Amino acid sequence: MADMSSPATPDRSGGEPPRKRKKRSYVACRRCHTLKVKCSGGVPCQRCKNAKKDSLCEYPQRERRVTVSQSYLDQLQNSNRRTSNVEVEPESREASPSRPSMAQESRATSQGPAVDSEISNPYLEPRSLFQLDQALRQQFVGESTCLAFGDRILQCLNPHSTPPSMTSEHQYVRDPAFARQTSGVAGCKLPERIRGMLLIRVALRFIGQDYHFFMHGDFLQQLERAYASKDSPNFDAVWACRLFVVLALGELYSTSIPTASHGRGPAVPGTDYFLTAVKLLQDLFEEPSIAQVEVMLLFCFYSNALGRVKSAHMYSGIAMRMSTTLGLHRCLPEGTVLSPVEREHRIRLWWTVYIFDRSTSSRLGQPVTIQDSDIDVQLPSFDGLPKEVQERLGSPAHLAAHIELSRITGSIIQDIYGPSSRSNSGRFVQNVRSILKKLKKWDAHAPPSLQLGQGTIPRSVASLQLHFNQCIILTTRPILLYVLKVKKPFANPPGAATAPVSDTARTLSDACISAARTSNSIIYQLFIENALATYGYFDTHHLFSSTLVLIISAIISPNSSDSDAVQAAFQLLKGMRDSGNATAAQYFSRLVHMQWNVSRLFARATAVEEAAASNNALAHTTPMNYISPNPPQSGISDFEAYDWNNFLPPNSADGNYEDGGVGHTVVDPLDNPLLQAFLDTTDASWDENLGLTAEELGSYVV
Repeated sequence: MADMSSPATPDRSGGEPPRKRKKRSYVACRRCHTLKVKCSGGVPCQRCKNAKKDSLCEYPQRERRVTVSQSYLDQLQNSNRRTSNVEVEPESREASPSRPSMAQESRATSQGPAVDSEISNPYLEPRSLFQLDQALRQQFVGESTCLAFGDRILQCLNPHSTPPSMTSEHQYVRDPAFARQTSGVAGCKLPERIRGMLLIRVALRFIGQDYHFFMHGDFLQQLERAYASKDSPNFDAVWACRLFVVLALGELYSTSIPTASHGRGPAVPGTDYFLTAVKLLQDLFEEPSIAQVEVMLLFCFYSNALGRVKSAHMYSGIAMRMSTTLGLHRCLPEGTVLSPVEREHRIRLWWTVYIFDRSTSSRLGQPVTIQDSDIDVQLPSFDGLPKEVQERLGSPAHLAAHIELSRITGSIIQDIYGPSSRSNSGRFVQNVRSILKKLKKWDAHAPPSLQLGQGTIPRSVASLQLHFNQCIILTTRPILLYVLKVKKPFANPPGAATAPVSDTARTLSDACISAARTSNSIIYQLFIENALATYGYFDTHHLFSSTLVLIISAIISPNSSDSDAVQAAFQLLKGMRDSGNATAAQYFSRLVHMQWNVSRLFARATAVEEAAASNNALAHTTPMNYISPNPPQSGISDFEAYDWNNFLPPNSADGNYEDGGVGHTVVDPLDNPLLQAFLDTTDASWDENLGLTAEELGSYVV
């Protein structure tokens, strides 16, 4: 093809034949283009060759012009019209026409010249993320800070012998008022030594295996020194704050050591100790320490028992911020000033913070504070630790199992209940399958010591299994809610045709109900063994969560075992409420309100069906023929004297679910052949068989 941009050859005088003129290159190399000179073309071009710059002679890539048929052009136009009818994301609709969108800018960047691939990121070169301060304490210095950039400058200037970083000296205004401490250590009164030791032992028994709050041996040694200097206390205020929270937890979980209510009526045990700790609490945010992270975690744990779940979430968030400021989420380099036990303590403390972040976020419907991609610290282990250190720390198996469940909880928050679940509702069933696969894998790889068996259930194993079942419930209860809506148990007129429930929906709802039954059975067993935390938050929460599922099960498929389980849950929550459990009081009133409304719906449906039956002279009995006594129409106070034993209809002969029963042997909620087939299949028809539209999915998970 002729070069249309080349100038025409001028006429020459004389008979001299025209000299063949060299054609100008259509595209100049980058070097000639920069110098604004003509380029001869070729690789290398003549100018780059003369300058001995052969390696710099590169040409920009230009798109070729091609000829296409009219039919192909029409096909592209039709495809573009169909695409334009698809709903555009809000960000795209609001973008200015004159300004390219972020996606366009991203595509333009990704289509840049190939030479960009030669640019390397200097921050990928190794550099210590930790520096010593003047007190020889390790301080975390993130890569985006100007301090780290200054170190990188020195590293670039002298890469072979980079001078050590300056001592990390943090200059800021100091004043005692910033700490907001309202009481000093001198005004604190320790309990009697024997009582204090007993309370500490009780606290360590209940929470010591589930989480890693502090080094138990070191804490007990400090406690002995504190009692030795009781008349003239010389212990640290942060340590004293931690001590009184642990005493509060010990009294909370003690069933044999009474607590004084001081005329305030039923009080949460340990409240007085906790209030003492609150007065000692300091806002030492400019100089966070490991001890302060430990204190915040303990504050989070006990605040739940007070029903202050939002405060617990805040304390958990502060602990997370302190931990990341200290760099606990990053991998420690070899050769640090920390001893092996200090190093492992940091690792386990971080993962406890991580567990609390996922736990409080899921219970309040909040997003997680940190993403897994921002964490590269090792998991708890015994690798490289001497035997004496292993004995001080204890086995990491239980904590590691909690960590993996917390990771899965983060996926549930994001993929099932997060904003992305609404925008990607077409992937809802795939997300459910992915999460259940992770839970199935967790269950299969759990060591035998952490699995449920026959007989007595260890308290720590019970807590772990309740967490596991709660993950299953959170993942599948949107499906159960969908099944409830499809079945229309209180349809008017009664017996109205309902849409069939797909195999996928039935299988997933069965898994949800099975997990709820297992959780209830575990809690009943703990109550029988006198191991139920009467004032604890987590047992109360798991009982409420599983009971809600069993109420749905008893409605859509009436059976006596689920009805009995619901009534037993009412009795347990009522007893915990009467003892002073604030969370149980809230959950009990919620269940009473739900119970009242369900009873009214049953009574209304029964009346309608009886009228229809009398008109048609039908005498047969069905579950909907059950006559529910009229519930009280007044306030909550009248519910106390009301007999709720007939809240749900009696056993139905056509129930779809096996009886779980109160106190029956627990089963694996994921041990179902149909569920296993659902997890193993790659057939999209399983997902389509659910029958959920995008709009319907949004109403169940948001």
